[in-house]
Amino acid sequence: VLGERLVITGPLPKARAEEYLAGADVLLSLGNDLDNQVPSKLFEYFAAGKPVLHLAKRADDPCLAYFERWPLALCLFESEGTGGDVTGRLGRFLAENGSKTLPFEEAARLFAENTPEHAADVLEAAASC
Repeated sequence: VLGERLVITGPLPKARAEEYLAGADVLLSLGNDLDNQVPSKLFEYFAAGKPVLHLAKRADDPCLAYFERWPLALCLFESEGTGGDVTGRLGRFLAENGSKTLPFEEAARLFAENTPEHAADVLEAAASC
């Protein structure tokens, strides 16, 4: 389905990674085997306003709650395999969302509790106690 449109770079310097992030049509999030870890890059992806394809390993993946709130997300589960239904869903997602973006303000609204401003407010409130 993806063919040459999928670019796997390996480790990159931060500036180069930001260039790839800005130029990508769709971002890829790989789930892991831990049930208590949400990668910080998830919020970087949302801030970029890009569609995100999440490949989940577990049904209780802690990222799923965030992807339910992100309108440009598709979550596929490892257990689903790669049959026609899955590749069809992926193809439709890419066709319908591949060129869409959401403004940063929408991401900040959807994930207000995950912004640096919110963290600063929490720390400030704790310091004033």
